[in-house]
Amino acid sequence: MDMDIDNDQPNWFQHLLNQFQLQFQAAFAPPPVAIEVPAPTVDAVPALQQFTGNIEDADLFLQQASDALIFPSNDFQSKRQHVIFVTSHFADSALNWYHGLQDSNFPCLDSLDSSVLVFCSRFGDPDPSFTAYQKLKVSRS
Repeated sequence: MDMDIDNDQPNWFQHLLNQFQLQFQAAFAPPPVAIEVPAPTVDAVPALQQFTGNIEDADLFLQQASDALIFPSNDFQSKRQHVIFVTSHFADSALNWYHGLQDSNFPCLDSLDSSVLVFCSRFGDPDPSFTAYQKLKVSRS
């Protein structure tokens, strides 16, 4: 700062006063207030575990599939998409069984109702599977 103090004393004094005022304000200013904006909430799609072909897990899998299919974010455009969604959670022997149906162009793959009936006949006890099937059918209505 090359100011001539003798010739420009009022400007020098004003500049010094301005600098002091700025530093004073910065030192004693309240801290900025952080405003927390909550993240938008999106309901999570109910979990659908993989089905490996274990008969004991068939009823639970069908119940979970039913819950997932009625969830609003699962807006399927066709019945075939329902089948694809559910069978995308197959693994091991269940996946092999499904691939066999695909290879033979089995008509049940075009309808979730038919697919569930075939699934129940292959993997489930008749009573619990039929009950799960009925729940699935009612939940989609």
